[in-house]
Amino acid sequence: MGIYDLGTNRSGSERTDYDVIYGKAGKTISVGELSLGKFSLGYFRGDPDLLLHSGEKDNAGILACWERIISEISDKLWVAVDYQGSKSSYGALNLGFAWKFSDNLSMIFGYGIYNDRDLANTFTVQVDIDF
Repeated sequence: MGIYDLGTNRSGSERTDYDVIYGKAGKTISVGELSLGKFSLGYFRGDPDLLLHSGEKDNAGILACWERIISEISDKLWVAVDYQGSKSSYGALNLGFAWKFSDNLSMIFGYGIYNDRDLANTFTVQVDIDF
């Protein structure tokens, strides 16, 4: 369970209180020595005044994810596919991979395909530095 995009501005045109609450459970599955990865399934709900599609509330839906370290290539390589249901600005299919350069430095590359086809797909890069 968790929460993200917990906002502080709760009024006016600059609202930031998306306040998405979610819960999910996951299981790593293996066949013999081969790990098929971790599969997760869950549900989310956010502010119905902000999570909209075509002016209508679209503030809840499923969460699903598959992720796996590709140890056949390197223990430093991780891949994932995740999905967040709804046609709000949060609903998307995301494809990503990460490379761990060292114990405290990694980089994630992702591509998001939005469920609302009026939104442009996005490419993202994230650098993680652990102190």
